[in-house]
Amino acid sequence: MSKLIITLIMITSFTAVVGQRIKVACVGNSVTYGYGLPNPATDAYPAQLQKLLGDTFDVRNFGRNGATLMHGSGTTYRLQNECKRALAFAPDYVVIDLGLNDVDPMNWTPNDTAFTRDYRELIDAFRRVNPRCRIWICHMTPIAYDYPNYFHGLRERYAMIRQKIADVARETGASLIDLREPFRHRLDLLFDGLHPNAEGARLLAATIGGALTGRHGGLRMPAMYTDHMVLQRDRPIKIEGTADAGETVTVRIADRTHSAQAAADGRWLVTLDAMPAATGLTLEVATPKRKLRFDDVAVGDVWLCSGQSNMAYPTDSVVPAERAVLRAFAKTHPAVRLFLMQPSRIPFAEEWEAPMLDSLNRLEYFLPARWEQCNDSTAGHFSAIAMAFAKRIQETENVPIGLILNAVDGSPLEAWIDRETLETDGPEMLSDFASNVLIHPWVRSRTAFNLRRATSNRQRHPYAPTYLFETGVWPLAQLPVRGVLWYQGESNAHDAAGYARFFPLLVSSWRRYFSDATLPFYFVQISTTDKPDWGRFRDMQRRLPERVPACYMAISSDRGDSIDIHFPHKIDVGERLARQALYHSYGHTDVIADGPIVERAVQHDGRVTIYFRSAADLITSDRQPVRTVELADAEGPFYPATAEIIGDRLSAYSPHVPHPHRVRYGWASFNRANLTNGAGLPASTFSVDVEQEGKP
Repeated sequence: MSKLIITLIMITSFTAVVGQRIKVACVGNSVTYGYGLPNPATDAYPAQLQKLLGDTFDVRNFGRNGATLMHGSGTTYRLQNECKRALAFAPDYVVIDLGLNDVDPMNWTPNDTAFTRDYRELIDAFRRVNPRCRIWICHMTPIAYDYPNYFHGLRERYAMIRQKIADVARETGASLIDLREPFRHRLDLLFDGLHPNAEGARLLAATIGGALTGRHGGLRMPAMYTDHMVLQRDRPIKIEGTADAGETVTVRIADRTHSAQAAADGRWLVTLDAMPAATGLTLEVATPKRKLRFDDVAVGDVWLCSGQSNMAYPTDSVVPAERAVLRAFAKTHPAVRLFLMQPSRIPFAEEWEAPMLDSLNRLEYFLPARWEQCNDSTAGHFSAIAMAFAKRIQETENVPIGLILNAVDGSPLEAWIDRETLETDGPEMLSDFASNVLIHPWVRSRTAFNLRRATSNRQRHPYAPTYLFETGVWPLAQLPVRGVLWYQGESNAHDAAGYARFFPLLVSSWRRYFSDATLPFYFVQISTTDKPDWGRFRDMQRRLPERVPACYMAISSDRGDSIDIHFPHKIDVGERLARQALYHSYGHTDVIADGPIVERAVQHDGRVTIYFRSAADLITSDRQPVRTVELADAEGPFYPATAEIIGDRLSAYSPHVPHPHRVRYGWASFNRANLTNGAGLPASTFSVDVEQEGKP
């Protein structure tokens, strides 16, 4: 018999005595007491827990503001009247939440053994007054990153104490409740960055109530599980959900059956062996009390399509000829499945009302979604780039394709990175949003416009750092994907150096989430339009694949528009992404994936020879002379150059630059650069130093 089942039997045995209420002591600091709440007697989590558990329980609040766990460190809980009253209560259940004040450098005792020793002493004291009592100790509620001195020692001590609490649970046999997890993406519920508000107290009560009773709402699955869903082929698949503690969960698909037992927190996980491509499958997930069935499940390749508006740009909005091509494909290929995560509101220049602001805080930004078979109707609302990509892949591979679209118009890069990554590697991105120069001024101004009616300084917004990861990536249930299609950058184009630093953090963040260290990222270089300094940004993007493994670029600059960043020609861009995926993910080495890629430039007698790879049959797209090549000497400025194609290289010359030291191409924010290879793939914007012939 498992430890969990024995625990549940012990819990229910307390109710066997007729008329005896189960006594619950809530032991802790100001979080337990209800500091800052309008009425702690009714709003603090112990009062909320009493309402949840009902009259068979007698829940008492023994929280003390400022209490520490360790002796000799501030207000030691063991020495307070609240502790004496809790022991006199001789509780049947004890819930202990201490340690948060020990994080404070004024309270911390630099003794590696003091914390665990004093915690064991407190637990032993409760066991002496009631040897049959059950004890739960808690991982602390979180500290928000904007809390004073968070990045000056608090974070590190918090992590250290968290580990010590886990050690105490293991050594004493106490059960462990993680109170950080329910606040993982709800730091807005910490009104001062530390203490939960009334809604946060209800969340605490629900978490602790589930731990005490084992009731977690029965069998439930993430929203990603619907009819017509696609599971990733050829790799193990983790199927997970929640159920009541101790319940056996059975998962069946095809000829495979797997079972797992729900843990004390209700979570369960089943790992399916890798499966080949298939359609028409049924996935059944069942407990003795409930059965869930998902029909027409496919196994194929799942691609996550993300970024901002050019990725979201729908099939119905492209030029008529391209729309007809994509709709015709969609009508005859139901093996392509679409999961459209539609934002509830695009951040236009408008003030958002209270219900919208509340839904943002509740992480309800994306509308409920379901997997749908591809047809001319569903494809019309879906990303044209993603549809063009799927068309090329499906026609080549002939396997089911699942496309997940979560792109958000105008969204900046930092909104898609998880909080832990930014806290560790980019904390300056989390500083004051309104004046943070790392964040595009347009993003800050649009956010401020939308939030004019906000009444809390902790109001969330889709453009704020971490928000879209929390609402658009985290809900994907960590189901495996074949790769990522990414088209974003316009909302960070003011800071090429910053993007070069934070894009690798995005990639590593998502790779950790999907537990895939080599998850491929296929991204689109931003196009050409009349915006400041976009050439520099495109050149930075050109170099990203050199710095980020398994990261590959498609070019859209030849499809740009001088006044509209939302160019209506998308099929070429989707097919260029597909070429990269066919070459790198599917192993089609006969596919030409790149346009001409600059390697080096060498000067001889004032003329610069520019060398490329992937430059077979070098040509111009309009059969006109090469445009937008420029040269500069050591001091600058750049002058237009005359460029001639010679085999697979360029030869460039300018009478204004007799001693070239720098060459660039396609640099203007909007330009008509025209260099391509024989496959019709364009060369990227670039700027490179010129080597002097004969010199290393």
